[in-house]
Amino acid sequence: MGSQDQKPTRAERIAQRAHEMHLKAAGLDDPEASEDALREAARLRVEAREAYDKEQQEKAEQDAVEINALRIARRDHRTPGGLPLPGTEAVA
Repeated sequence: MGSQDQKPTRAERIAQRAHEMHLKAAGLDDPEASEDALREAARLRVEAREAYDKEQQEKAEQDAVEINALRIARRDHRTPGGLPLPGTEAVA
C-alpha cells in the first residue's frame, strides 16, 4: 500500500480479503468447507491480480498523457497550463 494517509486500492482490498479467506480455510475442521474457502481465496487472488494490472494500465495511460503534455509544452516554450516558460517571454 502507499502512504498511510491513502486508502487502499481495490486490488489491495481484494488481496487482503484473499488472505483472510486463506486464514479462515486453515482454521476450518470440515475438509469440504476448507477446500471451498481455499478455492475462494484463489479466485480472489486472481481477481486482485487483474485489478492490480488494470490499475497499473490506467496509471501508465495517465502518465503517458502527462508526459505528452509536458513534451508539447516544452516544444512550444509554455508550461502545461499555457503560460510562457521563464526566460522565453518576448522582449518588449
